Amino acid sequence: MGRNQQGRLLADGDFKRSPDFPGIIFIGINDGLVLPFAISVAVCKYAGNNSTVVIITAAFILGAALLLGLGGYFARKEEQEIFPANNHSGGSDGIPWQETELKETESRLTNLGIGEDIREKAGLDISGEHDRWILLVTNYELNRESVSGSSPQKTAITIFLSYLTGGFITLLPYIALDDSKAALKLSCWLAFPCLLLSGYFKGRVSGMSPTGSALRMLIIGFAAAALGYFVVEILEKMQFHT
Repeated sequence: MGRNQQGRLLADGDFKRSPDFPGIIFIGINDGLVLPFAISVAVCKYAGNNSTVVIITAAFILGAALLLGLGGYFARKEEQEIFPANNHSGGSDGIPWQETELKETESRLTNLGIGEDIREKAGLDISGEHDRWILLVTNYELNRESVSGSSPQKTAITIFLSYLTGGFITLLPYIALDDSKAALKLSCWLAFPCLLLSGYFKGRVSGMSPTGSALRMLIIGFAAAALGYFVVEILEKMQFHT
């Protein structure tokens, strides 16, 4: 990617950087808690058999963790291509992006026979983005260490393991107990504090309100589980009537 495209991506704010390392962990755990919890509740309601719950939910957890890990790998790889560690503020010759852009713009306009007054106005328009550019690059500089320090492979493994951790927390009761109803109750009791804690720490590392993030995760997790439960309930009744 050329330096002009890199500059425009930063100046326009079109490119969103990946979360830093703690953020990746808590996001992975949060995602791993919600959907696998909802699926295990739905499967337990339908099958009433712990081994079926474990097989189906574990297969989903492994597949989702793999897909998310691959997504994190390619996202980090693309990020490092856009923001190379030693070439993030200008061209390879060390010339700042604004100065390079000014020279190239003036050269193009001169070749087209554009008058000097219009060339000067174009230069002023480019220079007007200086403050915004400096702000964004400074923010990038403050966080660049977390980007360059986390390889695509490390990001993928972190997301994969984080999702597995979150997913298997609420699946453990179905593995440890024989009674599906007891396992379902214990899984819900485990999900309650885990959703609160993971949401709280996710809020802290992402700059959001920790309390609001915790409550939001709790509501989303149990709403998804309740939805799965009642969908199975409705489908069973429809099947019975037919």
